[in-house]
Order: sequence, then C-alpha cells, then structure tokens
Amino acid sequence: MTLQGILWIVGMGLVLIGEQVIGTGIARWVADLLGVLVIVGSLGLRARDLGEKDPSRKDGSLKALIMALVATSSLIPYVLSTDEVTAALGFGDEGIVRWQGVLAVITPIVFLVGAVPMVFLDMVLGANPIVLPRDSARRALLSGLSVALVVCLAFPVNYLASNLDDYEIDTSYFRTAKAGDATKSMVAQLTDPVTVHLFFPAGNDVLEEMRPYFRDLEEAAAPGMFRVEVNDQALDMALAEELKLQDNGWVVLRTGDGDVESDDKSSGTVKFKMREELKRAKRDLKRFDSLFQKNLLKATRGTRLAYMVTGHGEASSREKDDDWRKLTKLKKELQAQSYKIEDLSLSDGLGEAVPEDADLLVIADPMAPLLPEEIASITTWLQQGGELLVLVDRGGNDLPELLSWLGLEKNEGPIMDPDRRLPNANPYLVVADRYGTHAITSTLSKLNRPILFPIPVGLNEIEGGNGKTTVLVRTYGSAFADKNTNGRLDPDETRKVYNLAYAVEGGSGDTAWRAVVVGDQGFVSDNAFNASWLTGPLLVVDSVKWLAGEEETVGETESEEDVKIDHSPDGQGWYFWGTIFAVPLLLLGAATTRSVIRLRRRV
Repeated sequence: MTLQGILWIVGMGLVLIGEQVIGTGIARWVADLLGVLVIVGSLGLRARDLGEKDPSRKDGSLKALIMALVATSSLIPYVLSTDEVTAALGFGDEGIVRWQGVLAVITPIVFLVGAVPMVFLDMVLGANPIVLPRDSARRALLSGLSVALVVCLAFPVNYLASNLDDYEIDTSYFRTAKAGDATKSMVAQLTDPVTVHLFFPAGNDVLEEMRPYFRDLEEAAAPGMFRVEVNDQALDMALAEELKLQDNGWVVLRTGDGDVESDDKSSGTVKFKMREELKRAKRDLKRFDSLFQKNLLKATRGTRLAYMVTGHGEASSREKDDDWRKLTKLKKELQAQSYKIEDLSLSDGLGEAVPEDADLLVIADPMAPLLPEEIASITTWLQQGGELLVLVDRGGNDLPELLSWLGLEKNEGPIMDPDRRLPNANPYLVVADRYGTHAITSTLSKLNRPILFPIPVGLNEIEGGNGKTTVLVRTYGSAFADKNTNGRLDPDETRKVYNLAYAVEGGSGDTAWRAVVVGDQGFVSDNAFNASWLTGPLLVVDSVKWLAGEEETVGETESEEDVKIDHSPDGQGWYFWGTIFAVPLLLLGAATTRSVIRLRRRV
C-alpha cells in the first residue's frame, strides 16, 4: 500500500467520523475539514507521481489517480442528500424521500467503483517501487472493478436477507388457525368447567379441521376444566332441543349450568354457527382462534361495560372526515373482548360521577379540556378500583390535571425519527419497537414487531403522582421533537429517547386501580388497524386485559387469513431497478470495453 492510499483512507475516515459519529456541532465541521484536506493532499501526491520515469509506473499512477478522483466524487451525492441541502432545494416530503433514495444508492456505488480499484492499484505500485511489470496495472484495475461491481450487486441481496431473518414460509394453500397463546392462557386460567359441544355429523371435513385445535386447548387446561364433545343434531335430539338447535354446524360453549344465551354478566351458554361444507367454512376456519376466543370470553366472563368519554371533540367510531381519528375497528376490538360500548358525557352525568357499572373508561384525544368536575369524577372512580385508557395527541388537549394526577405530563411534539420511518411516508409517522418490561408488552417483545405511531408526542414522569408508572414503549435515541414542524433537526432541538406509553397503577385490594396512557391516538385508528404487520391492535388488546387484571391471558391470537400484498417499486424502487438494469449494464459495459481494447491491440 502506498502512502498516498493510506492518506486517502485516513481522510475519508475523518469525514465518516464527522458525519456519522459526531453528526452535529463544531466538532463535525472540524473533522470534515481536516478529512478533506488530507484527501486533497493525497491527490496532490498522486499527481506528483505522474512524473515517474518508468512508463508502466506512470500508467499505474495515472489509473490510481483517476480511481481516487472517482471515489472522492462520491462525496458529492452524499452532500446533496443532507438535510441542509434538501431543505434549501425546497422539496416536499415525497420529493425529499425520492431524492434521498436515489442518492443513497448512487453514493456507495460510486465510492466502491473508485475505491476498490484504487486499493488494488496501490497494492501493485507498493509492491513494485522501481519498475512495474507490464500489464499489471491494467489487470489490477479490472480485478478491482470486478470486485466492486460484485459488492454493489450484493447490496439488495443483503437488504432482503436482513429482513427475512427468523421467518418461516408455509406454502400450504389452506390451514385452520392454531390455538393462540392468548386462548391457551384463558383456558389454563379457567375457574369454572367449560364444555364445548361440536354439532357435526361423523366424518365431517370441518369437524376434522377443528379437532387439532381443541386437542391443543384440552392439553393446556387443568384436568376436568375443559371438555370437548362431538354431537349430531339428528342423533342427540334432546340436547339439541335444550340448546335450541335445529341443524348441525354449531359450536356451543357451556360453563357450569349456565342458561342458554344468558344476558347476565354471570356465566352461561354461548353458541356460534359454522358452515358444514369445508369450501364455505374456510374463511371462518382461518380466523377460528379469534372467533372461538371471542365466544369463550362471552361464556366465561360475560359482557362488560366500557364507556367512551364524549362531548369534547374526541376521536370516535362516528368520525367521517379523518380515518386517523376514526375508531370503528377499535370499537370492534373491544367488543371482541366482550365489552359493550356506551358513550359518557357531561349530559350523561360525568360531571357528578362515573357510572358504577363501568368496567372500563376510554378517553380518546379530546380536543377541548375536560371540566374540573369531570376530572374529579374520573379520579374518584379510579380510586375505587377503576380501569382507565387515555390517548393524548399533539393536536388535542393536554389533559394536564388528569395526567398530573397520574404522575405524567405531555411533552412537546411532534416527534419524528428520520432514521426509522416508512419509505415515501409522512416523516412524522414514527415506527417504534423498543418495549419496556411489563405484562402488557411481553408478547410485543417476543414478536419483535413494530407499532406505527402517527405524529406522536412524548410523555414525561413528574413528581406528585398517585401511582407507580412503568414505561411501555419508547423511541430510539435518534428521535427528536420537531417544535417548529419544519421537518428537520434544528440547533435548539436534541435527539434523545422519548417515552410514548405508560402503565400506571395504584391503590390496593378492592380499591386497586390501573391506567394506560399513550402519547398518540392514531395508532388505534382505522388506518393503523389496516396495516396487518403492525402491532398497535395487540398493544390495545393486551392493555385492556391488563387493566381488567387478566394479564395471564395476554398473547397473540392466531389467524391464517390471507393478507393483501401490494407489489410496487415504491420505497425500494431504486434498489430494484438498480439490481435489474444498472449493475448488469455496468458489468456489460466493462466487459465490452475490455473486448474493444483487446481487439484494437490485435489490429
């Protein structure tokens, strides 16, 4: 290796440290400037070597200088991709993403195409300080180019491999959902015996598909607490008449001696219909775990009552204009957990007291402040053993009195994390997958899948709260609060970790209370629920289970339903087109150039 090559590598290393390690402040510019000066010095030494007496060394030095200049030119697309330059160009959000996506591909390719051949040439020049063997410089150049282009081709392969880690692929056309961890936990925690009657004729295909599912549940349950019987409506007419069944295809759950279709909150008998033909039953079989869990909750726990606070501009299922504030699917998720949903406003008596029959209270990003009387009613109810879910957002009211009672406060926002965001998406859509140690997040940590928080705000712990606070979800240290919403990091803004969700609990015995506070409402909106790879719904479900004191039943519900996959070049388009066209064309061009040169020499 020559001195010129070592100096060039040191200079590029200093620039790398300034940009990627230091990142901000005067130290960054000092490292960058020093690195550029060292690079310029190394190029000057290479230019001096063009005066070599040996023609072969002179040719090798010229090739090395050209490759060094090519590698150094990779700094140009990098500079053009920085936040300072993109801001000056005045691009919109989508334009910035596309611009930076193009330059993010060009920069490493230009660097490798210049740097690798330069190193190969330097090795040859260093090994032959006086006379360079004939044609050795050309061979070194072509070898370096070949290696560089192969590495460029490996980029998209490495990207795909890193995102397919720990994945299993099931190529079967159809499969019945397995018993999920949540359902197994519920069966294991049964306090009253449950009998499941499967009304299907012997040998029925749908019945055979369900047998393994119930076999797993029988193994998970304590002895004598979960039993499965197969019945035929035509042969067991007395039982069918008692259960008011007129045909086969029914799944019936009975707890103790519960009355059929009891509307009481106590245990009873619940039934749901399945298709008898396998072809028509496939859709329900794919989501059978969710279907059975919903009815098991209804049979064993009865219906609970959840009140949604209204009258202050809260997000709700009735929202018509903004899908990020529409909570239709959240409402369905709560109903699947055996909750009956009702509204609660000042006119319904919230200013006096929370109804005694309330099992859960939900406050979803009110735009206007709650009255002091309403806050007093909520905190009084909490101290009597209430369960509270609070969603605050950047655009809504800060709820300072309620949050301070819980020992929390709403931080500045919105939060953005440029290093972890969805391609071609709003930069304020934060993808978070750092979870605290808590019953609510145990399954989330196990799955290691992210939650999408649209325009979240941070939450801070403060003194004077009435409960114990535990962090549930936090950002990475690359996030910052964009106070002036200009979409970039300013000198008065600091990158740090922000806490996005908390669990709070206090009291003891019969008056033990629990609350969950999340610095975002959009993560449970209809838009977020539509993204099946995100786990916002699971955070809500497990939060509700923990609030109800049923943390033993947290877990994932299994589903084999087909998920729509849209194939498009968006986001990773430049990797795709670069792999398909750009790299092969570069290889073809290099091979063609070499062939032309050889033909000319023969002539």
